[in-house]
Amino acid sequence: MHHILTHQSARDYYRLAAAGLLPLPYNSTASYCKNSVALLSCTHFNIAVLLRHALLPISKEAAQNAKSTPCEELIYKAIQDELDYELEKPLQFLVRPKKRCHKSHAYFYRSCNWKLPQGSFYKLSANESIVSPELLFLQMAAQLVELHLVVAFGCELAGRYALLPKGLVSIAKQTQNTSSTTMKSTKPSHFDGYVECARRTTASKLSEYIHQVESANSHITIPGLSIAKRALRYIKDGSRSPMETYCSVQLRLPRASGGFGASNAKFNVRINIDLSWQYILKKPYLVVDALFRARNAHTQRKCRDSVIEFNGRRWHGAHPQMNEDNLRRHALENAGYDVRFITGRDFYDFRTWNMIGESICYATGIFLRPASQKMINKRRQVHRDFCNDECLR
Repeated sequence: MHHILTHQSARDYYRLAAAGLLPLPYNSTASYCKNSVALLSCTHFNIAVLLRHALLPISKEAAQNAKSTPCEELIYKAIQDELDYELEKPLQFLVRPKKRCHKSHAYFYRSCNWKLPQGSFYKLSANESIVSPELLFLQMAAQLVELHLVVAFGCELAGRYALLPKGLVSIAKQTQNTSSTTMKSTKPSHFDGYVECARRTTASKLSEYIHQVESANSHITIPGLSIAKRALRYIKDGSRSPMETYCSVQLRLPRASGGFGASNAKFNVRINIDLSWQYILKKPYLVVDALFRARNAHTQRKCRDSVIEFNGRRWHGAHPQMNEDNLRRHALENAGYDVRFITGRDFYDFRTWNMIGESICYATGIFLRPASQKMINKRRQVHRDFCNDECLR
């Protein structure tokens, strides 16, 4: 009896594993499910286990009143109500095509009628496996449909963070910068909806896997393959937070797809600074979140490379260290860069974010004709999706 966790169930498993609640899969081969379903063990967590991992389960009612309920009250209520968490049912398993399967509220079978390359499955235990991050990306591309969502999910898999599933929030950083473990009465809007972790894959591995699937199944249509191939161009390694992903994705996407068209970007770039600033900052160099290269070929005015730093309170948790940010700005400007610090407030307000995005393009020499109403509407849709707390959950 062998079971392969797939689709949304696999996505949530990887996220819970990143939070330390479940064991990480290990790379191996596995076969399709041959017998009736057997639910995975260890998919139910009580409040004590969650709090030990600095995670808090929140009920739907509490989530609706999150802006007016402090963190301490939510923790107390979760303990009093004995809230817990388990993988969303029904669990989804992969089976052979045309296999007769029994359905229930606890499990659901999905079939796959195309050839899968080697390395499409990771082991969980002797009788349980999970789809690889690369196969999961292709599966979710067919589910998400929209280019910006597929790109953002790929950046999460290739990044150094993992979103938490619905019903969970992280309280890890609430005590990170305090001398004691006393929880602050912080509003849940300052909670981090993600955990930091090692990347599950890379952009190059995703690209290699997609092309292997295409080569092995050239005679049939693969669900999600077309949108996944388009998304590969915009997926970058090493994103450190959802805000960094969402901002950078919309900046780089084509204007017709709801972006700004500033595709000439590199991430987590090392920048050398003057010796005087090295002494002041006590650092030999600075690593910036994003660097947009200038394009001087098609413009007569002098353009500068733009450095973007993401300081979103909502996702980064801690308050920005204004003094250090100010020194970083001066050091980078002294090195000849156009510097912009983007906060969560900047991103949430569409008019502000729209002006910032277009100004970045202008500063780096990208010539933009006035956006059509269709482009503006698409940009609003992408922005609305990324500002939604349930995005990609």
